[in-house]
Amino acid sequence: MDGGQFSFPIRLEPFRFELMDSIVLRWPEAIGDLGTMRDAVSSQPENARMAFLGERLVGAGGALRLWQGVGLAWVAVEILPPRLAFAAVRACRDGLDEIQACGQFHRLQADIRRDFLPAHRLAVLLGFSYEGPMNGYSADKSDYDRYARVMK
Repeated sequence: MDGGQFSFPIRLEPFRFELMDSIVLRWPEAIGDLGTMRDAVSSQPENARMAFLGERLVGAGGALRLWQGVGLAWVAVEILPPRLAFAAVRACRDGLDEIQACGQFHRLQADIRRDFLPAHRLAVLLGFSYEGPMNGYSADKSDYDRYARVMK
């Protein structure tokens, strides 16, 4: 048995703005303009992490503080082979756990476009619970659903 078989191939590091544009998004239509996201995070870099596979940036995520104790979670991921799916979810969950604890968020919420099914599945895997519909929520009147992770 290979000793490295159980190693965790994805590592988390502090957010670095200069690398954000290099992520090849898997579902770019769900994120919108990556530059806009980067700008929104610029005031709160302590609440964001980047994920690396070796030296390659494969994702980023974090929380934007809405008000004391409440943050809006976001994730941007690169296309990864299926064999890395578990490690990617684990890295995202570990990062959100750290951000939620260190950022003193008792609640993280995620607003997900209703027709973006992979993001709904990811939200559940990351420990979010479905809260309900948000009809006509976006500027283009698309329907969204809200999920939340609440620490008791």
